[in-house]
Amino acid sequence: MLSNVGGRRRNRPTKLWLQGRRHSASWASSNAKKSGESLLILLNFEIREHQRAHRRGPSRQHLSPGQIANVAQLAGLDAVRLIIIIVEAAAKARIQKKNCRELSDYLQLIGHLLEPLDMSDLKTYPETRAALERLESALKKAYVLVNICQNHSFLYLMAMAWILEHRFQKVEAEIERYLRLIPLINLVDVQRAKNEMNVLRKLSHPNLIRLLGYCKEENAAFHLVYEFMANGSLQDHLLEKGKPPLSWKLRIKIAIGAARCLRFLHKSNKRIIHRDVKPSVILLDSDFNPKLSGLGWSLSLKGHWRRHVSTHVLGTPGYLDPRYFTTGHLDAKTDVYAFGIVLLQMLTGRKVFDPDRPCAERHLAQFAKPHLSSDAKELASLMDPKLNGEYPPAAASRLARIIEACIEKEHKLRPTMKDVVKALEKIDVI
Repeated sequence: MLSNVGGRRRNRPTKLWLQGRRHSASWASSNAKKSGESLLILLNFEIREHQRAHRRGPSRQHLSPGQIANVAQLAGLDAVRLIIIIVEAAAKARIQKKNCRELSDYLQLIGHLLEPLDMSDLKTYPETRAALERLESALKKAYVLVNICQNHSFLYLMAMAWILEHRFQKVEAEIERYLRLIPLINLVDVQRAKNEMNVLRKLSHPNLIRLLGYCKEENAAFHLVYEFMANGSLQDHLLEKGKPPLSWKLRIKIAIGAARCLRFLHKSNKRIIHRDVKPSVILLDSDFNPKLSGLGWSLSLKGHWRRHVSTHVLGTPGYLDPRYFTTGHLDAKTDVYAFGIVLLQMLTGRKVFDPDRPCAERHLAQFAKPHLSSDAKELASLMDPKLNGEYPPAAASRLARIIEACIEKEHKLRPTMKDVVKALEKIDVI
């Protein structure tokens, strides 16, 4: 019922106090059973413990030693990485799911606005630096609240429900207050549009979206005009209901086209890293020919030798290369990892994170990776049900091996996009 107290017991009074606390908890439990009022007595006990903590001082009221350590580990992370960490932690929270889920959904929306922005640039200007620093401080408070939902007992959370709900509301209001001080939407639109326009004006490839023109409004907003893509995006066909399922042949065709475009970007004179490869940026024309789009966050490594160290991480959670996320090191293998996740979705027809699935299956990459090297029979359980078993088992096994290599944790062991294209073309022959 009570959370454990970490660290060594250095003196006898502390030991006696802990024993007395256990004895009180034990007495409360046994007495409650006898009287038939177990829940009321246990809740009262938890409330009394919280009141004692409150009297001992504000520093112990809010943060346990473990939570203080967790917050310390967040030092140096920018707002985008803080949001990703909180969203992942909220998804794992066992209790107070409603509050955690609402906070997670809210932060995901903020994350999508913040991700394209250069945090280091924004922190050089006084008008945005103070707001960002306070926003990051509020995000750390949100992280502590999510940890409370993960680590405390059910009875404690029931007793403290109204207090926790008030704290969640207070943190969300604080985040929103500092967020209003940053002109996010205009900054995102202009920065992404300019970057994508500059890239597409200089490059041409059969599998790269074609820019037809652009216009600039008085308020500095940019609007880009692309060629019409009659069949929407790959994500529409993989994940949205009501869309006709893609056949195995079409999936391989789309995979090869997208891989060829990435190979072109990596080998072009500009040596461009896409940084946000995912199904929604792979567009499909009337003949289901893939065209890669979404280059607003792309980065040219020309002049950076073979890799670049970024002070801020851009990309979509679920497709982010773990090495890039933790170290900021960016190179062509970052796109290879993301493309491997896209191939995994084409194989399985699943979302990268699905909260409606059992806990063990929610994170697609973690769940699927052990099965990718399995025999054809076990692999069949992983295949997209929309295929109705209409695929060559040998080809599916080869595709699983390619995916396994692309999402390899060890950065150096991943193939290049040139290798991926060759392997996919062999599957197409099968």
